[in-house]
Parts: sequence; structure tokens; C-alpha cells
Amino acid sequence: MAVINEVRSKGKLTELTSAAVALNNIICVALFSVTLPIATWITVNGLFSPFALAFSAKNILFASLIGFGMAIALAFLVPRLQAEGEISVFTLAHITFAVAVAIILDVSPILATLIAGSLTANLLVSKDHNKRIYGSLKMMSEPIYVIFFVLAGASLRFDFLLTSGYILVAYILARTIGKVVGPFLGGLVAGYNIDEAKNLSLSFVSQSAIAIGLSLILLEKHQILGEKVNAIILGGVILFESVGPVLMKKALEQAGEAGKDIEDDEIVLDVLPEKEEIKILVPIGTKVLSARNARIIGQLSRKINGSVIGVHVRSMTSPRGAEATSVSSNEFVDAFKKYMKRKDVDYVIRVENSNRVAKTIVRIARQEKADLVVMGASGRSNFIGRIFGGVTDRVTDALDSPVLLLQGR
Repeated sequence: MAVINEVRSKGKLTELTSAAVALNNIICVALFSVTLPIATWITVNGLFSPFALAFSAKNILFASLIGFGMAIALAFLVPRLQAEGEISVFTLAHITFAVAVAIILDVSPILATLIAGSLTANLLVSKDHNKRIYGSLKMMSEPIYVIFFVLAGASLRFDFLLTSGYILVAYILARTIGKVVGPFLGGLVAGYNIDEAKNLSLSFVSQSAIAIGLSLILLEKHQILGEKVNAIILGGVILFESVGPVLMKKALEQAGEAGKDIEDDEIVLDVLPEKEEIKILVPIGTKVLSARNARIIGQLSRKINGSVIGVHVRSMTSPRGAEATSVSSNEFVDAFKKYMKRKDVDYVIRVENSNRVAKTIVRIARQEKADLVVMGASGRSNFIGRIFGGVTDRVTDALDSPVLLLQGR
């Protein structure tokens, strides 16, 4: 899901992958909630008992009720909240409350919150309110992920990882075959062509954080068994998360869906002044402008009758030397000119020598009286950049004119 958000994809493969991952997570957590009490009972008592099955049924029932109650509360109260901060606090409070109730009742908090999210997104809340709920949580997701994986990594025991040997290899092979061959054959059976089935088979290699969460629950219930399972799961995650996102991104690009969510976004033009010509300022960074972003800028300029002002800020104190910096800067500017000409966009170029990139961009935007600034932003933000702020953050904070952020390369 992080890759889908990063490349801002939209289309059949994106929708199918999102739905399949969500369904897979719910089924996996439900099966875990059923089998864990049975395994616990057999481990402790040495035999199976109907009481274990009853306890499993209680897990599913109570988790479903908690998730349903949380979804009803969100559906009823979120439309009545105005500020984004209110929605963030309200949603976090409900998640915390649902998790607390699940822990008190000794049921799976993961299953309860998964059910709540699925019901909220698909049945109880409109699309606009959905965006408000999940948009308010998106900014907080990255540090939470970091904390989660740090805690998971701290529980890894290398002695168990090294001794898992054949079990780890068998787990990796079996999961790879299942995640690659299964979707490919399923796609063919569902009527997809060979290329679509191949793209589908590349989309499920990444391993969800759900697996880590479940292994941590097992670790809490049974320390020795949990440490062994946790070592195998984390060993697999290291491999699958190194390869899976790359394959997923490749599949979305081959399917032609990467970047479509940006292109199809409705840009709010009411914030732009009513003028015969709109000035669009586009900073030219240290990476060559992608064809997709050039297409977006071209479509935007034609839609609003705009002219583009390309600004490249060249640092003359680069460790590569002034001559090398000048040569590379010319390459960036030439690539920008080529894309603008190809898209038949009216443009001018300004090249400035300065070590203060953000301040220079802001100064030129004010000098040119730019009506809109279009800047690149990486889909997966840098955590340190979130704290200290990058060029894009400083420009956005300093300007009163609207700033449109586009996915990086």
C-alpha cells in the first residue's frame, strides 16, 4: 500500500491489489485468532477441547462487535467535525479505545481495527469523509511505522534466526511461490491476459506489517515458540521488503497506472486569479524532470492558459567544482527545455547562482508575481526532512501563492 501511495497509481491493478491485500489481511488475522487459542490449549493441556473452539469463536465475535461499534461512531460523528485536527484527535481516540476494549476482553485488537477500517471505508462513510479520516492519519503513519519496526527488530534473536535454517528457506520459497504463482494463475482464470497476469503476480511479494504484528502477539503469549516464529517472520520480511516494493512499482509502471492518481486529481482553480495569462513558476531541481511531470505541467498550463517560468538555482560551492556544476546544471535546464517544447508550452528560463535555494525561489516567485508554483516532492518523505524541513517545505511556508506538489521521479 505504501508503494501505491508513493507512485500515486490508479486503475484496475491498483484497485484489485488494494482489495486483495485488505481481504488477505482480514482472513489471515481471523485465522490466527481462531488457531491461536486452539494451539494454546493443545500446548498447555496436550489435547484438543471444544472449549478452545468456543474461545476462538468468542475472539471473532467480540472483535467484530468492537470494530462495528468503532465504525458506527466514526460514521456518525466525523461528518460533524470541521477541523482536520479534530478529526485526527477523534480518530486516534477511537482507535485507542477500541484497542483497550479488545485487550480487556482478550480478543485481537488487530482484527477489531481491521474490521473497523473496512466497514468505515466501504459501507458507512462517504468518499469525501473517508479522505478526511485517512488523510488526517497519513501524516502520523511514518513515525508510527518506524517505532513499530524498531520494536519488532528489538525482539529478534539472531541465535534463533541462524538456527532456523531450512525452515526459513522453506518459508521463503513457499511464500514466494504462493504470492507469485497464485495471483498469476488466478488472473488467467479471471480472464486477464498474460501481461496483466504477470503484473498481478509481481504485486503481492511484499510482506505486510500484519505478519510482524501477529508474530509479536504470539511472542507475548508463548515466549519460546514466539521467538522462533518471530525470527522466521522477520528474516522473511528483510528479504521480501527489499524486493517486493521494487517489483510492485515495476508492475504499476508496466500497467500504465503509476501517476494516474495525480493526473486525474481535480485541481481547485478557484484559488487562482482571473487573468488572461497565469504565471506558473517551476523550480528545476537536481534531477531531470520526468516525462509524467512534464505532461502534467503541459496539461495544466493549457487548461489555465498559463506560461511557465523555469527557475534553476545553481550552487557554485559544490564539492564537484564550479565547472562540473555548470555542466550538470546545463543538462538539467536543457532537459527541461526539451520537455516544454515537446509539450508545446510557452516558457522562459531563469538561472540563478546561490547557495540558498529556497530563498532564491521565493524571491523570484515574488519578483515574477507567480500565480502558481509547481514543485516536486518525493512520495515517501524523508523523516529527518519532516523535522527540519526541506526546500519544498520552506518555499511553501514562505509563499502566499498556491503551491502544487508533484511526485518526484
